[in-house]
Amino acid sequence: MRIEGEGEIDEAAFDDAEEVLATVRRAAADAGLVTIVDGGGVLVGATALPVDPEGSRAARARLVDVVRGLETTIAARPGPSPAVQVVLVLHAAPAKVEGAPGQQRFAGGALLRLDEWTTGHSRGGLVITPAARAGIDEG
Repeated sequence: MRIEGEGEIDEAAFDDAEEVLATVRRAAADAGLVTIVDGGGVLVGATALPVDPEGSRAARARLVDVVRGLETTIAARPGPSPAVQVVLVLHAAPAKVEGAPGQQRFAGGALLRLDEWTTGHSRGGLVITPAARAGIDEG
């Protein structure tokens, strides 16, 4: 998320940004994601996907539905600040995962190279990367 503007950013923009982050935190927790980054206007949640191809596809399809619902919720928020630019990115990548489900720790791998998949999205909205969409029918 970015807050854009020249000079001083008003309180309404900061309040809106905090409300968006709170909404994203709730949605990530409800979806069973583990928060791996939360600060500076950025929240990254992750989960280990099933190893089998069909299980992985089904889990990614569920997350696509979750993030599309989150996009709708954020877009419908009352009184959005024009200075707050929200970008939701859904991505899938290999990661080294330690710990039991629900208490997982992401300890390495391509997923944690955030600059490779979180940058370059100049407009707000939803970005579902090809890796996250692989094998999912678009309707």
